[in-house]
Amino acid sequence: MEKKDKIKDLMFNSFEIDGFFKALELQYGKRIPLYHATDISSYEMIKKEGLVLKEGKNSFHWGYSSQLYFQIGRSDYLDTYRSVLLKFNASIDWLGQFAFADLDNVIINDKDLLKFGICLEQITSEMKDFLKYYIWNDFMIEGMEIMIMDLNLVGIGEIFPERVV
Repeated sequence: MEKKDKIKDLMFNSFEIDGFFKALELQYGKRIPLYHATDISSYEMIKKEGLVLKEGKNSFHWGYSSQLYFQIGRSDYLDTYRSVLLKFNASIDWLGQFAFADLDNVIINDKDLLKFGICLEQITSEMKDFLKYYIWNDFMIEGMEIMIMDLNLVGIGEIFPERVV
């Protein structure tokens, strides 16, 4: 079985969030490349302070507002405003503690999951979110957007990413 088929199998046949993290590990190994696009002035602050959680809004997880956004494996957000691309290699354990799927643009819903044979009563909401994004992202993990949130208020640690662009 090819790697992309194994990843698809993990995504569609896991009821718990560990299926997503096993798929991530299969694709990238123990360290997952996360990308964050920003502007020059923000980059200057990031060099001094590191990446920190900032107040923001997300339509699906609006109950907690301090978030940080990344794309997995690549970024397509560079433009004239966001001209700096940062890379941070995160561990699976760290992502398991702080990562959530960013569903702001995803148009896959529960009815779509039912068409794929997903049992909505058995799958966790976190796995369902990542599966929706995976389907919407043409069955790929690369390019998926994630939010980092510290719901348990334990601290995300210091993040000083490397500049790649």
